[in-house]
Amino acid sequence: MSPATEKFPIMNPQTNTNSFFSEGHLLLRQKLQAFMKQEILPHVEDWEQQRRFPLRSILKKLGQQELLGLRYPSQYGGQNQDIFSHIVFAEELGRIPSAGISMAIIIHNDMVAPLVADYGTATQCEELLSPALRGDLVFGHAVSEASAGSDVAAIQATAVRESDYYVLNGVKNFVTNGLDADVYCVLAAMPDRNPLTGMVLLFVPRSLPGIEISEEIGMMGHRTANVASVSFQDVRVPASCRIGNEGGGFLAQLNQFAQEHIISSCRATAMADEVLRLTVQHCRSRVTFGEPLIKNQWIQFKIAELRTEIELSRQCNYVAASIWQEQGDISLLSAMAKLQSSRLVRKVADECLQLFGKDAYLDDHIIGRFYRDSRLFSISTGSDEMMLTKIAKISKIS
Repeated sequence: MSPATEKFPIMNPQTNTNSFFSEGHLLLRQKLQAFMKQEILPHVEDWEQQRRFPLRSILKKLGQQELLGLRYPSQYGGQNQDIFSHIVFAEELGRIPSAGISMAIIIHNDMVAPLVADYGTATQCEELLSPALRGDLVFGHAVSEASAGSDVAAIQATAVRESDYYVLNGVKNFVTNGLDADVYCVLAAMPDRNPLTGMVLLFVPRSLPGIEISEEIGMMGHRTANVASVSFQDVRVPASCRIGNEGGGFLAQLNQFAQEHIISSCRATAMADEVLRLTVQHCRSRVTFGEPLIKNQWIQFKIAELRTEIELSRQCNYVAASIWQEQGDISLLSAMAKLQSSRLVRKVADECLQLFGKDAYLDDHIIGRFYRDSRLFSISTGSDEMMLTKIAKISKIS
């Protein structure tokens, strides 16, 4: 995104390789930065004003440059790379000054695509994953409902098996990519409603009769995420569209959430790092009382404190990713990383906005936008409270 010389030097993956990153990862990062500079950054302001961005076009261009599905098998359009290639991908997206764009791409690439790659049949991977990695097919994620956000087990959408079909009914809210998706990944309850044995993941083509899509009311942040409400009324979904075992949808989704917590944490940490970088630039150029703000020792200490917390968060992400890479149990550390980074990016955005002063309070200011966008991390893809609940349970605190 920005020249490496402008980055902080401490253990910075932008400029250094270490035990987590190879030279190949550095080249990937540079390729992603060039893509962002060419295809995304020049248009962010317009897209923010429009509250939409051309997701399909961006995914197509990412696919053409072989930047989607980096860790997935080459036979389905992936690049046979490792988990850390997706860490690099998430970090560079996290620096985009419009979090809705990064979230929309991540939902497609790192939240829905893994469900097909990990639980789909060879035929499903050919029909769904391959075109998705080319950017020819857009995924939407349809799990949240009006009365079921963090409590995924409480979803009211139903899927009743009738011969070779599931009859799907229900309304999903806050469907990221809902306005653009060709296929919705829908979690629905079967008649017995037992979360462990009675939920299914269905990949529902948008073209099926009975689907209605309505745009969500404007959100505080993540304004470019192309979010929608999607209603399913007696939609007959072929049983071949089920991903994974019948009744195993809840557990499959929970397993994917743990991976997504690491990806989300990388986005949040990268956003915090970008906000702090911009703030340091501002403090070096902003002169008050005859000298740059950066000369104030209190400001130096504040920046040093935030820098330390960002680096600790980043290293936590990398350790969690390394456990994931080795196929270890990431349930505890992924929750810790998600909790820490979600709180940290809010803190950094808040304190840096204060250092920018009144200008950052304007609606179109980049730091004000980061401030708005940062708030969702503590709510979306696992709220802070759910992360604390998970940590307490796994740690057997009670």
